[in-house]
Amino acid sequence: MKTKTYNLPILIALLATVFMLQSCVYDVNAIKGNKNIVTVENDLAPFESLQISGIFKVYLTEGSSPHIKIETDENIHEYITVEVRNNTLHLGMKKGSYDPSRLDVYITASQLEKIGISGAASLTSQNTLLGETLSINSSGASNINVSVQSESLSTSVSGAGKISIRGEVYQHDIQISGVASIDCLQLATEETKVSISGAGSAKVHAASFLDARVSGVGSIRYSGNPENIRTSTSGAGSIKPV
Repeated sequence: MKTKTYNLPILIALLATVFMLQSCVYDVNAIKGNKNIVTVENDLAPFESLQISGIFKVYLTEGSSPHIKIETDENIHEYITVEVRNNTLHLGMKKGSYDPSRLDVYITASQLEKIGISGAASLTSQNTLLGETLSINSSGASNINVSVQSESLSTSVSGAGKISIRGEVYQHDIQISGVASIDCLQLATEETKVSISGAGSAKVHAASFLDARVSGVGSIRYSGNPENIRTSTSGAGSIKPV
């Protein structure tokens, strides 16, 4: 009889994800929004990177004039932090627990090189993000849905994060850990490298080259009929065409 075993790092990753999700449970001591929605707008200094932490719903537009608009409860605004530092826009909340009735943020940015998002935030692009290179990093229970047109794209997702990307890139490098997932079937890509550790999942496209590796119980599904394929699996992982 064949016995399946799973290594310690994978079990640690899964347990860490469970504890992280439990930390998102509603806090009875949270500052509750007063339901009087107020909009605050500000122009911003130029920035090339975006770092988001918290429970925001962010709507990102690529444009020529950096700008931010925040729509939330009147009594929540004072706890929001917005700062451009070292060419990076940092959007977050002061230490504490919050229960806003709404927390929508609209950001206009020039060409971005890096996007980082953590906590239970979400980010949606309103138009296509253009550039030579772009790096996207998601952790926690965050959710990203973007359109991209770039020469090179690097994506990292961990915890219980979810990423959906559409558009066109030449080269895409993907790292997944925990129970995170990524869907790039609508992202036309020539060369794709994807590595999964844990119980994550990936749906990717590769027209000419695919390097796919799974350690644990993760899964990779691919489209594009690449001519050159390299695969590696350990544990109960799987790599299959769509």
